[in-house]
Amino acid sequence: MTEMDIHDYIQIAPNRRSFQTRDGVPVFWLGDTAWSCPGRASWEEWTEYVDERARQGFNVIQMNALPQHDAYQPIFQGRKPFALLEEKSEDGRIFKWNYDEIDEAYFDTLSRMIEYANGKGMLVALIVVWFEHVPGSRPTVIPPDHPGMSVRQATEFGCYLVRKMRDLNVVWIISGDDDYVGDGIAEFYDAVGKAVKEAELYGRLVTTHPVVKSGDAYHHAEWLDFNMVQTGHGNGHHRPPMLVREEWDKMPPKPVLNAEPCYEWHPDCGRKDPVLRIGVRRACWRSVLAGSLTGLTYGAEGIWNWARKGDFNRNRSPEQVHPWQEALKLPGAQDLVRMKRLLTALPWQDLKPAQERLLNGSQENVNAAASADGRLLLAYLPEKGTIELDVSGLDTNSAPYWWNPESGEQVAAAPIGGCRLIASSPFEQDALLIIHSLS
Repeated sequence: MTEMDIHDYIQIAPNRRSFQTRDGVPVFWLGDTAWSCPGRASWEEWTEYVDERARQGFNVIQMNALPQHDAYQPIFQGRKPFALLEEKSEDGRIFKWNYDEIDEAYFDTLSRMIEYANGKGMLVALIVVWFEHVPGSRPTVIPPDHPGMSVRQATEFGCYLVRKMRDLNVVWIISGDDDYVGDGIAEFYDAVGKAVKEAELYGRLVTTHPVVKSGDAYHHAEWLDFNMVQTGHGNGHHRPPMLVREEWDKMPPKPVLNAEPCYEWHPDCGRKDPVLRIGVRRACWRSVLAGSLTGLTYGAEGIWNWARKGDFNRNRSPEQVHPWQEALKLPGAQDLVRMKRLLTALPWQDLKPAQERLLNGSQENVNAAASADGRLLLAYLPEKGTIELDVSGLDTNSAPYWWNPESGEQVAAAPIGGCRLIASSPFEQDALLIIHSLS
């Protein structure tokens, strides 16, 4: 999907675990997070951003259809999605909108932005209703008395987007950053999901973006095509594979995507120290091998909230401002592009989590995945160490090797000589052990 036809919508593969094009070509979703672009980015900024991400090897952009409260301020610049009931906001974040009075010019611009991304081979995954527009949602973040959309307004708005963008390559994300807790909240999004799915005539996929896991609320909803997971913004790497695996284990099977692992240079769980590229790699590699085999979405501080030098954000100190042009160059993005290139050169879509192959208590810190036919096994070590693997049923003619997730360097590993393989990583940080049969 590096050069994607504008109508080549992704579909759920027959294995119910991965994505493919309508022609059956496997798709690895490598997304970037640009939630705040529709409200803040100029056309020149948008084209520069899309051009660079497409050049780097990304094929998806996740963004919000509406201005977002935690973007850098002003959260919208010159264009507004709806008429304002009040021109000013006390804190510059939360505005009161007339949701019945849509501004067509705003959505004309949004459609043009998506069309440009499609033309560069990039799918856009679009949030329909971010949680701040839902009355009573997450009251510790948004004032509980803040008026939002009614169910009628939200369903009509979702259907409007489907019609407006009927010729564009999008995935619909019904909710944004919600925990679905509170009176009527889960039912609100369920109504929007049903309405969007019914209005969608082209088979474009529908999902939802949770605070943690979408499947806890909607796994059995007919409108939900795949589960999204948000695994948190910290350097710890045990939570991501745990949450992904919980979604993988839900039945009937649906694809799982870690759509928000820790963002590079984002403050570590609210602390001053940022998440670095090694933290991103650990969360992402462990997620993929735990079941996020559809791919994943990268995020960078400064891009998701669209920062410029001198801009204000109440959640960031001046030294934490990372302008979006600089964030485009953060090295973690290339680490994930490197991941995509490696996996798509292998039959990665045939993998399944295989923790049972890890011996001597390494299951907690290491993740493994293997194909049922024994032709491919991957094991990821988040730090330098030794692992012991059950390699029974694998091709004994395979030549195991270590692969460096930071550089792509390859080093031969010990050969398979029986049912067990003991291998020690040659790298100082994380490492991937690859056992692949070409026979």
